[in-house]
Amino acid sequence: MAYARPSLGSGLLVALFALPFFGVGAGMTWWQWREFSRSREILSEWTSVPARIESAELERSRGSKGGTTYRAVGSFSYEAGGRERRSETLTLGQGADNIGGFQHALHREMSAALKSGRPLTAYVNPADPAEAVLRPAWRAEMGLFKALFGVVFGGVGGAILLGSAFALASAWRDRGLRERHPGEPWRWRADWAAGVLRPSFPAKVATALAALAMLNASTLPLWTALPGEWAAGGGFRWMLAGALLGVATGCAFCVRTLVRAWSHRGFSVALGASPLRPGEPARLELRLPGGLASGSVLRAEIVCDHLVTTGHGKRRRTERSTVWRHEQEIAERVFAGQTVAIVADLPAGLPSSSPEISDDRHVWELRLKGRGPGPDLATKIELPVFSRAAGGAA
Repeated sequence: MAYARPSLGSGLLVALFALPFFGVGAGMTWWQWREFSRSREILSEWTSVPARIESAELERSRGSKGGTTYRAVGSFSYEAGGRERRSETLTLGQGADNIGGFQHALHREMSAALKSGRPLTAYVNPADPAEAVLRPAWRAEMGLFKALFGVVFGGVGGAILLGSAFALASAWRDRGLRERHPGEPWRWRADWAAGVLRPSFPAKVATALAALAMLNASTLPLWTALPGEWAAGGGFRWMLAGALLGVATGCAFCVRTLVRAWSHRGFSVALGASPLRPGEPARLELRLPGGLASGSVLRAEIVCDHLVTTGHGKRRRTERSTVWRHEQEIAERVFAGQTVAIVADLPAGLPSSSPEISDDRHVWELRLKGRGPGPDLATKIELPVFSRAAGGAA
């Protein structure tokens, strides 16, 4: 985790890269809700009438990659508005697919009705009797397919977009600081310059809220389908139940993130001096708004890591190694609002923080873990550590 914010240009490129992914996820979610609400509307408000099957076929389409999709097609006649009418609208979605056995089952049902002359039930729009559909029920298996796109593409794309937005906002806010202090990189960031550091709770809260909204928006219709699929039996019920269990786990993780951020919203770290210098003592003062649980231990680490990035494209990887580490434990009871001091002697000769993102950089972090009366404390905060040779006098 390096300090340097991306440039406005690179941030916009990342946002443009993520936008199509989010668009696919949002589009699938919209499609999901459109078909779900349309199905409920037809089943509850349209008029059911006997339908005589006139033709029934099963179309097969072979894709370029070898997959085969199926589509039940045909026509039926019905009486509405005082006259006989005809329709070829069999389902809400008229496209071909190979998700489950719905298309085969519909074709078999229509073929059997055509041979026997037995009527099926169709639904007619009372406001427009010329509009009728044979099977308007919402398909849970197609819903699961669309929800997968909504969660994965919408969630990942949305997270990248949010991250880009926060990074661009930070870059824009700190841009003036860098221009005013070109030789003092510890003043290129507002919290470093002020000497008071806080975890990035706003970004975490926004990301958790967005993920929670996307999880629920993409999968809420599936919960209504679970009782019926469970009663019907078959292997799909286990697939649906497993997917919904994963969704519930993701929602619980998002809620946990929100609760933790709210509980520790007043947490801060004050620097005794900014920047911290290798070869000089470092003093950090922690303010813990929620205190610590009785008998718990606050574990604090000041760590200098060396990050080296190699390779290109899919083979690009970053190796992280620890150059220096200071550990401190505080076992006494810490009450809400109390300030806790962490003191460490930074050895001379240690590398400075890397103010620019590069393939070879050093990162200084304060890492904290402690058990509180509410959510446990677990966070990382990047520290400004610069030698005098790296930035001149403070």
